[in-house]
Amino acid sequence: MANPLIVGEIQRRLHNLKLDGVFDTGTLEQWIEDNRWSPYPQMQSTERPDKVVSALLHGRVAILADGSPFALLAPAVLMSFFQTSDDYSQRWISGTAIRFIRVLALALSIFSPSLYIAFTMYNPELIPLNILLQLAATREGIPLPIVFEAIFMEFMVELVREAGNRMPQQMGQSYTIVGGLVLGDIAVQAGIVSPMMVVVVGLTALGAFAIPNYEAAFVTRMIRFPMLIVTSVFGIVGTVVFTLLLFAHLSTLKSFGVPYLTPFAQAAYQDWLDTFIKSPEPLTAIQPATYFSVRGWLRRRQYKHDPKRP
Repeated sequence: MANPLIVGEIQRRLHNLKLDGVFDTGTLEQWIEDNRWSPYPQMQSTERPDKVVSALLHGRVAILADGSPFALLAPAVLMSFFQTSDDYSQRWISGTAIRFIRVLALALSIFSPSLYIAFTMYNPELIPLNILLQLAATREGIPLPIVFEAIFMEFMVELVREAGNRMPQQMGQSYTIVGGLVLGDIAVQAGIVSPMMVVVVGLTALGAFAIPNYEAAFVTRMIRFPMLIVTSVFGIVGTVVFTLLLFAHLSTLKSFGVPYLTPFAQAAYQDWLDTFIKSPEPLTAIQPATYFSVRGWLRRRQYKHDPKRP
C-alpha cells in the first residue's frame, strides 16, 4: 500500500550504502535519513509487531535488520511519535483524551521552565500579586539566580534518569522516582533551590515521561536547555523567537519527501481526523492521502539519479 516513489527512494538509499555490515537499525537510520543535522528523528523505531503491521496498512514502509529487534518505519512525521497502538484499540473518546494529555505534556515539558524564568525575571507584572508575593517568599535566601537554579535542577533530573537507565530494570524505575523526590527535598532543605522550582522541574519531567516515543522525548528534554539560556537573556521575546525558529525548522524537514508536519502541511483534511483527535474508526482513512501526495520531490530526485527513468 506504500507509495512506489517512497519505496524506490528507500531502496536507492539502501543500495548506495558503503558499509561492511549493519548490526543495528539505529546505525542504518543515520545513514539513510534526509537531514543528519536535525535533532528530530526522521524514522520511527519500534519493536512491536502490531505497530509495524498497522504502519504497513497505513502506507508506510518497514525496514528490518538481521540481528536487531527493532524495525524502522518510514516515512515518519511529527504526529506519529505521539500515537501508540493502544489508541486504536480504545473508543474514540478515550483515545482523543489521551492524545490531548500527551500534547499538553509536550507543551509543559518544553515551555514550563522557560516561561517561569521569563515571568519571574522580566515580566512579574503578568503574575497575580498574591502568587508573586508567595514566589518572592519562597526564594528568600536562595543563593543561585533563577536561571542557574533551573539549569542545575534540570541537570540533576537528567542525571538521575540516566543513572536509572543503567541500573537493573527492577531497580531503575524506582530509583528514578525516589531519587528525584529525595534530591529535590534535600535541595530545598539545604536552601539551594526554591520549592516552586522543584514543582516546575517535576512538571517538566512528568511531561517528558508522557511522550510515548523515547527519541522524541529525548529531543524534547534537550531542547529545554538552549531555550532556558535564550529566555534568560532575552525574556519572553527570546522564548517566542526560539519557538518560531523551531517551527521553521520543522516545516522544512522531510522524511523521504513527506513533510514532517504532515498532515497539517497539506490540505488533506481527512487525515486531520487522526492527529490530535482520534476519530471513530470507520471515519479514519486506511491509506493517508498525505503519503501519496509527495508532489514532485521524489520524482525529481529519481530523475536526477536515473535520467532514463520515465
